[in-house]
Amino acid sequence: MGPLSFAKAWVTDDGATELLNESVWIFLFSRHPLALTLAVGTVVLQWMILRAFTIHTELQVFSVACDSAGFPVCEGWEMSFGTCVISFIILLGWTVSDMMKGLHLALASCLFPNNFERRFRFLFVACCAGGVGVGTLITSYVHILEAATSDLDALMNVVGILYVMDIDEAIFASLAKLAPHWHQRLLKEIAEEYSSLKNGGPDGSSGSDDTATPKQESAVIRMKSSVQTEPQESTMPSAAANQPRSNDTSPLQKKAEGMGESLAI
Repeated sequence: MGPLSFAKAWVTDDGATELLNESVWIFLFSRHPLALTLAVGTVVLQWMILRAFTIHTELQVFSVACDSAGFPVCEGWEMSFGTCVISFIILLGWTVSDMMKGLHLALASCLFPNNFERRFRFLFVACCAGGVGVGTLITSYVHILEAATSDLDALMNVVGILYVMDIDEAIFASLAKLAPHWHQRLLKEIAEEYSSLKNGGPDGSSGSDDTATPKQESAVIRMKSSVQTEPQESTMPSAAANQPRSNDTSPLQKKAEGMGESLAI
């Protein structure tokens, strides 16, 4: 499952889904680092604001459902709007931190000193990986607060989950440095995800024709060619190298030929 699948799994609201789809195309097909950074910041900020306000409504509905069912977990406490705002500020700070670390990882680590386009695409992967963690946390925010009995308890749960997310981010950074071809696999998954959405999913359903513009389709073709040609030339062994040479004979084959000659004599 590629980053695009994870991104679509974040959102349950139609408006946020449309916003996310537009931002994904900005990520993939923008050619300037400043435009990419602004696109990342804009979509994360707008989506987090949307989720922060819908979370408060969802918690109220959840509280009414618990009261009607007689669950004691909701008795005597209901999340205040101030707690929602404070949690939103904490999540926003973590998002900015993830974006800065992804920027440093892609531009300052000098993974691709002679290829600016590949370095720029790796910046998208780094920022997307940081956003996946934050989006997953916000989506499961209601479930985190189910076990809370006060506003302070809810905030402590949020901070604890964010601490675990930092460990995941450290693992991601280590993998990116130790495996320089790891980002190529992610980019290939993005291209395959786009083609499956455009041509129809695994269930045979036809994809929507208005998913992308012709300009975006041509950009996907260019991205596919740049992703698929380089690893095949550098990492995949040639077919001729795998075939045995006709002039080379193994010791067992020589011994068998010698025994055949002696028997013939």
